[in-house]
Amino acid sequence: MSHPVPQSHSRKELRWINRPLQVRAQHTLERILAATEALLAEKDFGAVSVAQIAAAAKSSVGAFYARFRDKSGLLHMVHERFCEEAQATMEDAMDPTRWEGSTLTQVVEALVAFMVHTYQNRSGLMRTFLIHGVSHPVFQEREQRLAKQMFIRLDELMRSRYGEIPHPDPAKAAAFGLQMLLGTVQSLFVVARAGREAHHMGAHALTEELTRAYLAYLGVEINNKSQSPEKRERP
Repeated sequence: MSHPVPQSHSRKELRWINRPLQVRAQHTLERILAATEALLAEKDFGAVSVAQIAAAAKSSVGAFYARFRDKSGLLHMVHERFCEEAQATMEDAMDPTRWEGSTLTQVVEALVAFMVHTYQNRSGLMRTFLIHGVSHPVFQEREQRLAKQMFIRLDELMRSRYGEIPHPDPAKAAAFGLQMLLGTVQSLFVVARAGREAHHMGAHALTEELTRAYLAYLGVEINNKSQSPEKRERP
């Protein structure tokens, strides 16, 4: 179950940005890429055949090979599109103007909730990138560029709030704390074969714990939730 942004943040609800291909006329290619991602939510890349991809895309094997030499070429394009969308999503989510008037705790909670939601719902795709991208320098270069931009955006977002962070080096703490969060959700949803059930708690509870861990590392005092235990989501 995905964790909705709290009602107090509803006007700042985060979303994944699906960027269209540059040539909108290539509807068949769009369908092939979307079908591949959908299949990877349920199956390993090696278990997905070209025929299955073509059928899911309501296309043909011939149309597939007219655009890709093989499945490896397809995976490269899926990864490229994913990174472009992740970049656009990150820029939107970490835009400082989006969070004007929000507290540091509200910002962290909303970003963590969105991170959990994204990794939970795209775990199959990310697992494929992790497994098959290890031996591809191009995959690694894209992800390194994405990571570099993410930490630049994080600094821009947090800069006006560094005075609220008791850690002796707020900028370093914000960045390292984000690395710990990313490592945790990747371990739970991507690395673990059990995937969505690996952490044995619901998305809401996981978001709460990760938010608490990040704020505690920053040195920010954590207020007790007013929500009663009976109302908390249970695994």
